[in-house]
Amino acid sequence: VAEEANKRASIADDLTTTIRAELEQASMKICAHEHHVSQLLTDNSQLKEELERVRAEAHKAAECVVAAEEALTKSAQPQSGYSARVVSSDALLLGVEAEEEVAARGDVTAELGSELADVSVKQAYRLGRVQLPAGPISLFGGTGAATPVCASVTIENDGKVTWPATTVLALVDGAPLNLPLLQLGPVDSGETAKLELDVSLPARAEAGATRSSWVVTDA
Repeated sequence: VAEEANKRASIADDLTTTIRAELEQASMKICAHEHHVSQLLTDNSQLKEELERVRAEAHKAAECVVAAEEALTKSAQPQSGYSARVVSSDALLLGVEAEEEVAARGDVTAELGSELADVSVKQAYRLGRVQLPAGPISLFGGTGAATPVCASVTIENDGKVTWPATTVLALVDGAPLNLPLLQLGPVDSGETAKLELDVSLPARAEAGATRSSWVVTDA
């Protein structure tokens, strides 16, 4: 009888050990599942935030397009005595990893002659050409940060009349680069004004070239 009892006790101990091991494995699986669910919820929250940010940027871009179209329409309208020209510009102030192609800066009226005729613009001046390294862009940040660029330029009212208080530098082509509009205000005939254009160049995943254009016009 004692031997049978010991045998049953041994079997019970083995069964208890097996059950405990299975419970530990189940507990580990439950913990892993809870972690996975928590990660999915976190990723979903980040995706929602990213979606809201993209929607806000799209709305802002749409507003910039409307403003640019209006400015382009006004710039194409004849304005008696209303005129401007770029006198000079300084070297660009660039963020990290950005490089300026110095030779590209200057008057490009002859180069863009046919394009200027379409919008009734008499002068085109390239404020600078910037080179940035291309690289992968993460959905949640990483290498997707924009590069700041500051361009300093002197323009002259070479027309016959004073510019009105509503005179602006308005985007007419390309990405706004965080500068769809810059208030200029009144400038007397023959006088000059110094402008500081602070723009942000977005990161690019692949190599390529883009151009943004602004014109002096009456808003």
